[in-house]
Amino acid sequence: MRIIVLLSILLLSLKGSAQNAAADNLLILELLQNQRYDEAAETLKKIYPEPIYDTKILSRIGYSLRMAGKLSEAETYYLRILEQDPAEISSLFSMAGISQRKGNFVKAKEYYKQILPI
Repeated sequence: MRIIVLLSILLLSLKGSAQNAAADNLLILELLQNQRYDEAAETLKKIYPEPIYDTKILSRIGYSLRMAGKLSEAETYYLRILEQDPAEISSLFSMAGISQRKGNFVKAKEYYKQILPI
């Protein structure tokens, strides 16, 4: 009997966390669609506390920060992705774009050179 009760509680908690995840995704989508990138980044950081290893989450935070104009902070998230996968093409493009916006064309060129063989 205890096992049935425990399994029921576990299933209900999993269902609740899935609903929370869907609601969180909708909130992030709404913030991005309304170009509230800074808020989207902060919300993502609250939902996914450090340490974050999931490259998809790191990419979402990096994108939000880049669009919010926080290039140095965005750069740290993209570099964390590249530490895990040095050939991750979207992060390489993002780093090249950030380098260009910062006026560091030599660094941007190096990122583009890394993309060419891929």
